[in-house]
Amino acid sequence: MICQQCHKKVETPLELYDGGWACPHCKHGLMSAFSDFSVTRENEELFTLSERSYYRWLTNARRGQEGRTWLDKAVELCRESARLGNPLAVTRLGYYYDKDYVEENRSEAVRCRIAYAYYSAVCFSDAELKVQEGVLGRYEWKQIRVRAAEMMLNMLAFAPEELTALDKFNFAYNRSRVRAKLGIDTAAERVEPMHVGRDRQAFETLYSCFAKQRAPLFGIFRLSGEELKRLFGMSVGNRFDACRMAERGLYMGIIACGRGGGVAEDGGTFTALRNRARIGQVLAETEDGASLCLYFFNESGGHRFFGRYGLGAIRKALEANRFALVKRLIDDGGRMDYTFLDDDVYLYKTTARGGADAVKKLINAVCEGENG
Repeated sequence: MICQQCHKKVETPLELYDGGWACPHCKHGLMSAFSDFSVTRENEELFTLSERSYYRWLTNARRGQEGRTWLDKAVELCRESARLGNPLAVTRLGYYYDKDYVEENRSEAVRCRIAYAYYSAVCFSDAELKVQEGVLGRYEWKQIRVRAAEMMLNMLAFAPEELTALDKFNFAYNRSRVRAKLGIDTAAERVEPMHVGRDRQAFETLYSCFAKQRAPLFGIFRLSGEELKRLFGMSVGNRFDACRMAERGLYMGIIACGRGGGVAEDGGTFTALRNRARIGQVLAETEDGASLCLYFFNESGGHRFFGRYGLGAIRKALEANRFALVKRLIDDGGRMDYTFLDDDVYLYKTTARGGADAVKKLINAVCEGENG
């Protein structure tokens, strides 16, 4: 992919919390690349190989690590094809997020949000599809856009309420947009979504903080007291539980929330969950029906852009003035869960703006974007 702003080749774009892509060189958004779709011999071949790998995963009887390798290969080849502008690959990438085949450390709402970015880029496109001479397949642009629209609406029909409450992701609004843009209607209706265990999603994200690549940097989860207790009852291999994560350096803190989902009216304070004894005490004092927000900051795992000093500066900025930035995210961030990687902070870093100022810009952009 070539950045249209700085004209440099982008091997690995910044992959942002909302599904957007950006150039790591000039920080210019790359989702605009999806406004000029094309099918070339190169991206067609990549997508074909991706689909074959996906089929190998689907038909692998064991579905163990060997099977997972095929799925990972399918996703990576699909990303490469999408970066080159293939609309089928962009739609399939949305499907991978939609069905929880990728970025398993993110909540359902966040994954649906990212999937929406890909689906909508195709179905609401104003561009004409360019097809290079010599490609093997036949490509009907209207049919491709309709398929992306159907997949998007089927996803939004079941998406979490915290996402669809936002106008941009509202089911009825997008169905009207599809009708106006493509001249089709759908029999799909918004239904009561299944509630995925927030405790399980939170645990998987916390566990992924120790990954050697693309480890989460910080985030928030909205949990009940009962869900918090279940989270700390989970483990990997009956040994590595959330208590052990805290003891290995993953910072976790909880704060009480009011009925509306924001920080309690008295401003609240974060209670640090530092070790097994303290965590046991806090859980014993927590009522099952309590409304809480769990904040984490991760200086372990693999971080692409920031070293220990940079990570420390980011954490200090987030937690300054009694966690003012974290509280703002809880209050003004659309009442959603969030998981950020260092890609998200790096987007706002410049020569004159270090990690501390960059994370302030990130939180400001998130909160203004949700309420704008």
